[in-house]
Amino acid sequence: MADFAASDASGKTNVIGDGVAVLGFVPDQGLTNRFALTVKVRLPIGFAGAEFPLEVALLDEAGQLAQLPGPAGIQPFRVAQVVQANSSREVYGQRIVDHVGVSVQAVFDFATGMPLPVSSLLTWRVQVDGDETRQWTYPFAVTGPLPGPVFG
Repeated sequence: MADFAASDASGKTNVIGDGVAVLGFVPDQGLTNRFALTVKVRLPIGFAGAEFPLEVALLDEAGQLAQLPGPAGIQPFRVAQVVQANSSREVYGQRIVDHVGVSVQAVFDFATGMPLPVSSLLTWRVQVDGDETRQWTYPFAVTGPLPGPVFG
């Protein structure tokens, strides 16, 4: 996670403020601060041209799909798409591509934030081909406003 990220035409990801582990919350908007999620899966050259499902899911503290408000009401937050592992042989040459392999990348820019629960511990999960042995997780937290003073 980062403060900002975008992919450019050459296939590179430009990232500012990488390593975000705690998101702030804007109470009057009911949303977190702006952030971006970057995903990159690198594969050996033998997978060049291969298509496979890539899933990004948001998990709650119990490890279940986080339920968030959406266009159809409350729904789980999960994005899945069939992607293709590509290489840049024409740019770099076969010898270099054979050495570095191929990759798939995705950038999710949450420019207005997300309606995540305050004071929660959440985890992003990236999974390849629906296989639990090929998944990666990134835990993070959402802070809330400081509690007001207590009198009496």
